[in-house]
This record gives sequence, structure tokens and C-alpha cells, in this order.
Amino acid sequence: MRNPQKTQTAKRQGRKPTPIVEFPVAIEDHWDETRCFRDALDLHMRRHGDTGWRLHAAIVRPGETFNISTLASWRRGVRAPQDALSFEVLARIERRYRLSEGYFKSKLGNAPRATRGAAVLGLSEAEMRRLAWHLPDDFRRRPINEQHEIVDWVRRVIVSGSTDYRRFQAAALKQRYGLKLGSSAGDVEPAATTRAPQGAISGITGPCVLVREMAELVAFKSATLSTFGYERSGVWGTAFGHLQEMGVATESKLEAWSGYLWPDHKIDDEPELWLHRAVRLTWEQADILLWNQIAHEIGVMPQAPVMSKLIDLERGVSVNAYDDRGLDITSIAKESISGLYKRFDTWLLDHDRPRMAKALEG
Repeated sequence: MRNPQKTQTAKRQGRKPTPIVEFPVAIEDHWDETRCFRDALDLHMRRHGDTGWRLHAAIVRPGETFNISTLASWRRGVRAPQDALSFEVLARIERRYRLSEGYFKSKLGNAPRATRGAAVLGLSEAEMRRLAWHLPDDFRRRPINEQHEIVDWVRRVIVSGSTDYRRFQAAALKQRYGLKLGSSAGDVEPAATTRAPQGAISGITGPCVLVREMAELVAFKSATLSTFGYERSGVWGTAFGHLQEMGVATESKLEAWSGYLWPDHKIDDEPELWLHRAVRLTWEQADILLWNQIAHEIGVMPQAPVMSKLIDLERGVSVNAYDDRGLDITSIAKESISGLYKRFDTWLLDHDRPRMAKALEG
């Protein structure tokens, strides 16, 4: 047996890891400035002898989800900071390397989108995307009451007031497209939508080179098979085309027309017309449309960007599943749905009971 007193602890081979300090000493005090973000990040990491692992360990706090692969992608130029946490991390790197505040952000240029991740309790994601352009970079670090004060001010002064942004927003709503690609783009059908633009599309006509490139891109993304030697992720197509892939073909339609989504939309200042198709369905296809209607509302896949209603022409009954919580059933004659009204009494919404009782019990 081995004597415990003589047992020796094995020493780890190799160089000891460099201790992580808050402010590392720069190897070089002078450097040639660069305008590119990725080059600037790589430059100062090398100046201070930082690897990706060491920098990540020094700036990321416990519990944060910032991944080391993000730093590597910044350094290679594959990605750029876009969310609020990323800009916080950039500020920590600036402090670590004793750089001026906003040094790295100034090298990112004009952001193509608003900063993500600045959420406020009670606001939808859609509204936060609109407000995010006008929020300070340290919005997430501010107290909750101060965040709400900032949001209220942005709503009152910038979004609803008579500012340049509000005037730009109003003008942009009237002109949906700023650049149009003429018919010289070829006979390739672009990625279609169920909405039909009202009136002629205004804007600046794109140059011939851009028109040709867009035609090639649309052809590549919408072809059934990709070009030999090329790979692609995803296929473009029309909304009805996506629905056909799910098993519901709409080409053999009973009727087709353009109109408002709901009757009340015609009183809007700038209503949008939708393409409507009436098709005959099997029970299996009706199930697919029900799934698509619910999936479209709650954001699960597969789905097609199409809104649908199921209509029984013989009974005069219409079914509209608005999401996973329920559906609306209407009819021309109350006899068609009075049985459902009594059978599913406990399922009915309380705020609609007076209106339903007036229509079905009178």
C-alpha cells in the first residue's frame, strides 16, 4: 500500500495562466488609428495582450448571457453590436483599455436598425422597436421610474409632437416605397404579399444595374432548385405559394377580388386593399387553415402570411379563429348556430353575452 504521508500532489504542466486584471498595461502606447470597428477592436486587444477568453472573463458579469463567440464574430467582422447588452459590453471594453467614451460605437457608422433589448414593462415589442431609436444607450441601467419618464417624453414630444421625426414618419406612411425597380427586372414575380398597394407606386426609379441584380436575386431565391454550385437558406415565394406548400392550393379558385380586410377599414385615412380568394376545401384542408390562422397569430411554424375564414355556404355560417384562445362563429340565420349557443354557454365571452342574447334569444 502507498504511504499517505509520501503521496505527492501532481503539478500541472505548462505555463501558469495570466491573472486577469481590471486595467491591463498596454504593450504599446502609440497606434495608428483605424476607422473600422473590427480592426479597432483587434488592435486594442493585441495592444493589451488580451485573448478572447481573457477579455470575456474580465468584462462579462455573472448571470449575463453574453457569449464569447460574439466577441470573436465582432473581431472577424461577421457581426456588429446591435442590442443594449452589447453596447454595455463595448463601454466596459473602453473603460478596460482607458479609451474615450463612445470610441468603439463611433466606428460602427449609422446603425441600420434601432438598439434591441431595451424592454419596458407594459409595452409591446412593436412599440418598443419604434421608441428604441430615441432612447439613450444606458436606458437599461436607469431606474424603472426614470425609464417610464423617458418613454412618456418620447411618446409626447417626438412621436406625437411636431418634430422632424414626426413629419418624416407621416410622409413615409403616405409613400410606401422610396425606390422602385421597373419592369426591366424581368418577368420574375417578386416575393408577393396578400396586400395589394393602392394606386401607383411612387419613388425614384432604380438604376439598370441594380434592377438586373435584383432580378437575378429574386430568380435565385424563388427557383424551385438552386443554381448548381450555390447554396441558399430559405426560398422566397408568394403568400399563397407558401399556403400551397402546406397543402392548400388556391389557384383553382371560385372567385378572386381585392378589398378591405374588414368593412370598417374603408373609413381609415389610408386603407390597404387585400387580395381575396374563395376556394373549395376538404376537411383536411380546413384543418390546415385553422392551424395556419392560429400559428400566424401566436408565431409558430409552419405558417403562411395569409388570413382566412371558413364559410359554409349552404348553412350560411362563418368561422374565424383569431388565435389559440377562441374563435368567432357568425351566421345569416340564428337557427344555424342557436344549438352551439346553448351547448357551449360556458365558453362564451361575458362582454359579448348581451349582444349574443339579443340576436339569438329574441
